[in-house]
Amino acid sequence: VRDMLVVLVSAGVETTASLLSTALETLARDPDLQARLRSEPQLIPGVIEEILRADGPFQFHYRCAPADTSLGGMQIPANSRVMLMWAAANRPTPGASTPELLRSDAVDGRTAPHFAFGRGLHFCIGAPVARLEARIAIERLLSATTDFELDPAQPPTRRPSIFIRRHLTLPLSLNGR
Repeated sequence: VRDMLVVLVSAGVETTASLLSTALETLARDPDLQARLRSEPQLIPGVIEEILRADGPFQFHYRCAPADTSLGGMQIPANSRVMLMWAAANRPTPGASTPELLRSDAVDGRTAPHFAFGRGLHFCIGAPVARLEARIAIERLLSATTDFELDPAQPPTRRPSIFIRRHLTLPLSLNGR
């Protein structure tokens, strides 16, 4: 139980921090989207889903194949390590056009399914908490400000990692109400 709690808390913190910082950077770069979400906060969950699809927190996870299997015509021997590329699964097929980051249909709640939190047996147990925390934080920030933007004197920096997409710094300039 203790080990499961440690995994849940640590993974949940990482996922939420990544999701929230990516969402804030996205909104800081798009004043029109900020204004729309201030006037229509019910659209925030759809925007969160689109951000998760386009730039989710985790890029991959390793798993172990329990038995000989075949996937996409590739033979995978039992006990092989397999890298599940969640981020790649959220992208279009190679050669297809890349959709806009926040398409209007996604903002309106018609986002495409995504693998940002995994899938099936390997679905992130903390996904509902990450979504809830991100929604509340965005709602409160939007209601407490008239606008915000990236601090032009200090560009955001990302944590160097091939596993997780998270900011080291995200300086913002806020204009309060």
